[in-house]
Amino acid sequence: MDIYDGKTTTIEIIDPETGDVSTEEYLPQMPDPYEYGRFAENIMEWLNENDIQGKSRIYSRASGEVLDNASDMKIVVPCNVYSRAVHKKESKTYNKSFDASLRVWISDLYNFDKDEDYYHVVLEETFDGSQCYAGQWWSVKTDKLGHRSKYAGFPYTSLYVKPSFQNKSGRNGTLKDAWNPQPENEGVTSTVENVSGWSINSQVGYSGGFAALFSGDYKNEQKVTTIDKSITPRLRDGSSQNFYWDYKLTDELCYKKKSGDIFHMTNCNLHEPSKNSLTINTCRTRQSWNWLVSGTKNRGNEPFTLSLDVKFMVLGASALKSFSSTWPQLANTNNQTFKIDLPVPNRIRMAYSMSCENAVLSEWAALKEEIISHDRENFAKLNATRCAPTEQLVDQRTADLWNKTIEGVARRISTFNHLEKDKYVIVLKNNNGKIIGKKLIVTATGARVE
Repeated sequence: MDIYDGKTTTIEIIDPETGDVSTEEYLPQMPDPYEYGRFAENIMEWLNENDIQGKSRIYSRASGEVLDNASDMKIVVPCNVYSRAVHKKESKTYNKSFDASLRVWISDLYNFDKDEDYYHVVLEETFDGSQCYAGQWWSVKTDKLGHRSKYAGFPYTSLYVKPSFQNKSGRNGTLKDAWNPQPENEGVTSTVENVSGWSINSQVGYSGGFAALFSGDYKNEQKVTTIDKSITPRLRDGSSQNFYWDYKLTDELCYKKKSGDIFHMTNCNLHEPSKNSLTINTCRTRQSWNWLVSGTKNRGNEPFTLSLDVKFMVLGASALKSFSSTWPQLANTNNQTFKIDLPVPNRIRMAYSMSCENAVLSEWAALKEEIISHDRENFAKLNATRCAPTEQLVDQRTADLWNKTIEGVARRISTFNHLEKDKYVIVLKNNNGKIIGKKLIVTATGARVE
């Protein structure tokens, strides 16, 4: 079972290149495209649209790259529920091992004008209460009158989640702001906001590897805030950088005395969760938040760290003589802190140009256009301002694309009969004048790559 409301949403998809509108039915399970889309190359298509009422809108390019710009990682969390009950010479042990899991989606931007990283994080926890729930697991006679002690467990009862930003090296980067933690206590919010302090038309490095203008507000329509009624989320210190969440599941386990049984719990009833309760089935919970980190330009390829303090709690119950009790118990006993490297934003930008030394100017323009015509898509990418975490990486990634492109051109071109020179040597240079990748050699009889 999922904490989402299970309702299908109608999505209106607008292709910004053609203006065509289509609709799709969408059942929220994965982080919805709002949580991804504002980090795509074509982020401008997502901005300044404030008329969302009733329907969800997605502004994306027909290429479908919107969902490809968030890193996605899953962490297995080993759990063990152990309890031992003793009465005189008798004893019984309950011991169950199983796995819970965490899943994290992280998207990033870099503002060249402000020298700031922006991170959007979506976190999901999955706990299957059926793996550790046993109901009553021991009943033992305690005296000659037939009184008994009873033990039961262990449904999922609560969750603690605290994210922290860490700069392990302590250099080139300070957490400037942390905001919009979701869900808030009331369960549902919807806001439109600026990335704190970023001006319109700032140059931004997108995770697709291109630098372009950032044009305005992010749409912050959060579906993670639709919470099942049996789960109570409480956001603590939501106005600070040290926010965290407590979740409480309401369908609990306990022993209750029968009517008229005043002094002893012998004839007590075990109140158990309903069969569809999230406490004894698969329960998923989600959070999201934003971080802004300043002064990161010279950090290179060293990531910041997301530290997660997570505690999955289960509930035990007992009935002993004249009283009953319940107690929370930690399930992930071996590890409650998890370290995750944030993706490194593309903080270094570089422009590239195709050039040919000693070219005959009267024919170089025509030759260049003929070469480009064989792969306009890739040459357009090469002509754009490109970015990566380091200068070495942006050069290497661009060189890989350049090499692939000119190798394709060389296979397609068989002759250049109109050339005045015997040979043209064509290279790609970055804006520092450095030659990147291989050379395209063009002669009257064809082309080759060296």
